[in-house]
Amino acid sequence: VLSFPQDTSIVVEHDATGRTTALSFLRTQVLRLLTLIPPGRVRLTLLDPIGLGQSFSAMMHLADYDELLIHSRIWTDESQLRNQLRKTTEHMENVFQTYLRSEFSTIEEYNESAGEVAEPYHFVVIAGFPQAFSEESGRYLSSILTSGPRCGVHTLIAWNPGLMCPPGFDVGELKASCIQFRVRNQTVVPAMDLPRALRFEATPEPAAADYVRIVKTVGEKSKNARRVEVSFR
Repeated sequence: VLSFPQDTSIVVEHDATGRTTALSFLRTQVLRLLTLIPPGRVRLTLLDPIGLGQSFSAMMHLADYDELLIHSRIWTDESQLRNQLRKTTEHMENVFQTYLRSEFSTIEEYNESAGEVAEPYHFVVIAGFPQAFSEESGRYLSSILTSGPRCGVHTLIAWNPGLMCPPGFDVGELKASCIQFRVRNQTVVPAMDLPRALRFEATPEPAAADYVRIVKTVGEKSKNARRVEVSFR
């Protein structure tokens, strides 16, 4: 249903009872991205202030092969979230000023000409927004939502609308920048109305053992993907 990279940023609305369903949906989408994009061309920033890392624990296997794949760990407290979002916006600044400039409109255009030294895609995956988000974190997230896709930075967010957003954060911006889903009766459905002839059914999350096996395979194949060899000739 969704095309990459146009429809990659997504938000899933849920209440306290729907959190587990929303996170399962997010984990499935992350696995799709890991297997859709060539190994080594993905970077994940995983933020889990409520679950303290449990929500994405299977992803820690990637760090066994290359810590850059998930920026070393899953981040949980307010200062860590702020610092990681700040680093992501700094990465975006670097992409805009070093790679895109006035020559390329998107990272896809740049990567087509860059070949083996193409810039990886970066995904900020948030379980539990807006828990532990400060006003500063909210500003960084707004920049990522609005400017990130051009430089290959996308967001996947599980959002509880019942919690208060940080001061100054525009919820309308969140909805406008992401494809919207919501948890209804413990099932993820699109937030938009579909034609009566269409029925949306989210792909279930793989069994835990299969999920880990796939993640490890991606990690193994990513190990040498960043190494670019140029012969003397």
